[in-house]
Amino acid sequence: MAGIEPVDATGHGGREAVLGEGETATIWTWHEKVSRDPATGELILQCIGRNITAARRAESELVEAREKAEAANHAKSRFLATVSHEIRTPLNGILGMTHLLEQTQTTPEQASYLKTAGESGMALLSLIEDLLDVTSIEAGRLHLRHEEGDLEELVNGVSELMASRAHEKGIEIAVHITPEAPRRITSDIGRLRQVLFNLVG
Repeated sequence: MAGIEPVDATGHGGREAVLGEGETATIWTWHEKVSRDPATGELILQCIGRNITAARRAESELVEAREKAEAANHAKSRFLATVSHEIRTPLNGILGMTHLLEQTQTTPEQASYLKTAGESGMALLSLIEDLLDVTSIEAGRLHLRHEEGDLEELVNGVSELMASRAHEKGIEIAVHITPEAPRRITSDIGRLRQVLFNLVG
């Protein structure tokens, strides 16, 4: 017997004891009750014992698992924040060079490509800003933006970016926007663009 101590885990009082040592040790709780035998009038001591070894070990494993999960979440948040900051540096360089190219003489086709590249870079930058919002990630929610955008430009931009991949598979992408569709929309433009990419892909 490694130790005996009072315990009130069940709300009825009692004692707890650890029997044995190491991995073979068992944990017991028992309650004592004194009553009088109605036939003889003698006092009788009744003891009720229960082996709670498995329950205690399960509680310990649960606490350990929760601590590991919390540590993993914190590590993930730190990783996302670090990587997001590092990605912003080359991305800003790409956006800067794209902007400088737009100031040079280009053909209409090249200007369209540069415009799409710039919009895609800004969309990626917006996603990175969301990754930097560690609080939102840990809470499991993302905040939608409310911004105005041109629906036709958005759809055409996605089509142009996906066209090269489609041509590699022998597929031609065509865009048709119904006249009833609004030209200007209010939405989270970055996420809407990502949804279109996923659908087309």
